Amino acid sequence: MIQNMKYIYLDWNVIQYMKHENVEKKGKEFKELVKKISNKYIFPYAEGHLRDLAVSNNEVYIQEDLAFLKDISNNYCLGLDDNEKIICLQDYIDVKQFFSDIKKVVKEEENTTIELNFQITNNYNIAVEQIDEKNLFQPFLEKNNGVLDSKVFADFIMMLSLNMNNPDYYKKFREEVYNIKNNFENTPNSMLNQESNYFIKLLPFLNFIVENNLENIKNNFNKTMISFLSIDNRVIENLTIGAKIDLVYSLLDFNQNFRDEINKKKKPSNILRDMKHLYFAREAKYYITEDDMTYKKSKFVCDFLHLKVKILKMNEFTNKFS
Repeated sequence: MIQNMKYIYLDWNVIQYMKHENVEKKGKEFKELVKKISNKYIFPYAEGHLRDLAVSNNEVYIQEDLAFLKDISNNYCLGLDDNEKIICLQDYIDVKQFFSDIKKVVKEEENTTIELNFQITNNYNIAVEQIDEKNLFQPFLEKNNGVLDSKVFADFIMMLSLNMNNPDYYKKFREEVYNIKNNFENTPNSMLNQESNYFIKLLPFLNFIVENNLENIKNNFNKTMISFLSIDNRVIENLTIGAKIDLVYSLLDFNQNFRDEINKKKKPSNILRDMKHLYFAREAKYYITEDDMTYKKSKFVCDFLHLKVKILKMNEFTNKFS
C-alpha cells in the first residue's frame, strides 16, 4: 500500500484516446507524456474505469482495454480504507477478476428499481380540491389521499429525474415554479399556504432547477443543498465525503445548465460512473477528462466542497508539462 502518493486520475475517455492514439486529441503524444512522467506520478485505475468498460459486449476489446489499463496504470489500483481514505495498491488486485466482480454488480444494478428514501417526520393534510389539476404535485397528492409525506416527495423527485429531458414537461415545471410564490398567497389551506413551512423549505431547490444564471446557481447552491436535504431532515455536515460528492453531482443534473442529455447511448447510469470517477479522483493532483459536462460539473463540485484536485482537459495538462 502506498500512502501520500502523488497520483493523476485519467477519465475513461482520455484512456481511450491514448489507446487508439486519437489524432484530433493528440492521443499518441499524450500517452508518451504519461510514460515520461510516470517516474513522478502514479496513473492508477479504479472502479469507475471498470464500470465504463462493463457496458461493452465486445470481448476482444474488453481484453485489450484491460491490458492497456494494466499497462498505463503500472497495475496500481485505488481503493478505500475503513475511514474512506483513498489508498493505492500495486499488484494486489487482479484487474481481470476485479472487472468480473464489477460487471456482476453493474448487472445487478440494472435490474434494481431506484428508490428514494425520504423520511419526513410530519405529515401535512392538503386540500387537494384547491390545487389546479395541472399542478405537478396534484396526481401524487390525490393518489395519497391528500397527505403530503415521504412517499409524495419521493415519487415527485423521481418523476423530475425521469422527465427533465422532456421539453414539454420542463416548460410546464418552469411555469409551476415561477407561479409558486403567488400561489402561496392566493391558495389558502393547501400545500402552498404560507403556513406550510415544510414546503417553503423546498423553494430554493425548485428555484435552482429553473435558474439559468450560472453565478446565481453558484452563489445560492448552499441554500439549494440545505433545501433539498430538508426533505428528509438531513444536514450536509453529517454526510461522508462520498455522500457529499454524490449529492452535489446528482443535484446539478436537475439544472439544465449541467444536465447531460439522456438518450440510447447516454443513460442515467452514466451519472453514477461519472460520480465514481470524481470520488476516486478527489485526492489526486489532477483529474483529466475530455467530456465537457464532466469537466464543468466536476469543477463545480470541487469548488463547492473545497476538494483540492485540479480538473483539466488533455491540452491543459499537456501545457503544464511542456
